[in-house]
Amino acid sequence: MGAELGGAQNLSQRAASRTASSKGWVVVQFAHDGSLPGSILCSTMPGFIKKFFLLMLGAAYLRAADLHVDASRVLRPGSPDWYGLFFEEINHAGDGGIMTELVRNGSFSEAATLTAWSAVPSEAANVNFFFDEESPLSAAKTRSLRAEIDTPKGSAAGLANEGYWGIAVSAGQTYDFSVYARAKPGFRGPLVVAIEGADGKVHARAEVAGLTPEWQRFTATLQSAATDPAARLVLATTESGTLWFNLVSLRPSGQLFRPDLLRKLRDLKPAFLRFPGGTFVQGNDRASAFHWKRTIGPLVDRPGHANGPWVYWSTDRLGFHEYLLLCESIGARPMYVAYAGMSWVPDIRSPFGVLQQHRLPMQDVPLDQMAPIVEDVLDAIEYANGSVTSPWGARRAAAGHPAPFGLKYISVGNEDDRAPLYAERYQLIHDAIKARFPNVQV
Repeated sequence: MGAELGGAQNLSQRAASRTASSKGWVVVQFAHDGSLPGSILCSTMPGFIKKFFLLMLGAAYLRAADLHVDASRVLRPGSPDWYGLFFEEINHAGDGGIMTELVRNGSFSEAATLTAWSAVPSEAANVNFFFDEESPLSAAKTRSLRAEIDTPKGSAAGLANEGYWGIAVSAGQTYDFSVYARAKPGFRGPLVVAIEGADGKVHARAEVAGLTPEWQRFTATLQSAATDPAARLVLATTESGTLWFNLVSLRPSGQLFRPDLLRKLRDLKPAFLRFPGGTFVQGNDRASAFHWKRTIGPLVDRPGHANGPWVYWSTDRLGFHEYLLLCESIGARPMYVAYAGMSWVPDIRSPFGVLQQHRLPMQDVPLDQMAPIVEDVLDAIEYANGSVTSPWGARRAAAGHPAPFGLKYISVGNEDDRAPLYAERYQLIHDAIKARFPNVQV
């Protein structure tokens, strides 16, 4: 058996190398226990040959088989769009993953507690934190953090953010810091911004001054003196006072996506990228579904939303516009999975909110109320592909991308076809798309 498997493994490698450049089909012939040979059509798209042989090799452990590949016969050409990638905001693939934002819970909206934040007190100073909604930063950012700092002896005190399981910094790399902040009258500042190691060693430091009772955006550039995979961001002051914070941010200068992950995705040469989910699209209810219009524009106007299926907060920094930029960055055509007005319930046996069965019909968007859902899909296509003179194309241009993104594919809902309510909703959205955008494939 070992010799047979070894031979088959070598055959797999040879076949993969012989067919990697041919996008079509080849014939795989096999003989099983001396029986007459059979044939299987096998795609030559990247990765298919390898996966096929891994499957066959696994079966060979149970029963010996001889495999013969005729890579010289391409029966018919394959579509170049068969091979693509699927991205979903799950396990922090976006926030804390491909996005370069290093601060977690920068808008203090993630939970009822101060996730990722902690006080930086000293023996001679006290720090108390409160959520505050009295003077919101914006209609989308309604909750801020109020920090009451009492440091009569001038000891440094404030707050620290640990990021997503530590803030990874590299020696020599510059980082862009920003924060919206205000202070009670009488606060003289300044506010010290620092990247520190777990041992308190300062890797980078800057100061911002001029806090007033009105919200202002403050920025600073920090250059790390050391490489540290588990640093933290510290905001501190040696002056007593009451300060408010919102939309705290730290990310590598000039980077929206992690270049190392972009490179790996690009090297896969995907024809398309399916986004943003997955059950992330549907949510556990209408409120937690992906509503793309709430994810575009300045960050101060993006409220974020509860990622119901995967039980964490989505900042929506990776919004509809950024997903399109991600497609462009890896050379993939966009495939947008549009919310179809259907939500799914969590499996109560799972602690992760994994979706199990379709909701009762009365808990879906009723068919006679689907007009806004359909309009959202059409507006999404216009945002991606419309001219700069169209309402949503103008919004895309204002975001810095006047050229169309070339959205080619729309998926109506995510795995909703198993529900009896889906067919009518699919047809409704399909017909609306084809009437207005006949070249978009549904």
